[in-house]
Amino acid sequence: MSTPEYKTLTAFLSFLREDEATSFTAEDLQRLNESLGVPLEDIRACLEEEGYRLEPREVPRYVRGFTTSSNDRWFGPGAEKTHGGTGF
Repeated sequence: MSTPEYKTLTAFLSFLREDEATSFTAEDLQRLNESLGVPLEDIRACLEEEGYRLEPREVPRYVRGFTTSSNDRWFGPGAEKTHGGTGF
């Protein structure tokens, strides 16, 4: 990984202090996990002990228009792909 702030936990904490951040993201946790090989819950507990909080993940919103069918079997975000062969 080429970013130095994810090399160690102390480097990440100093990065947060320099940036004057009050929280961290789930992506930060994942990158620290990949770099350090420490379980996510241990990293999160250590960061929360230092006074930082985990930002909630944003849920992508899907707004249906008045012309959108309530049955999205053939089109839309819940559509099943029924073409393209056997799937192997």
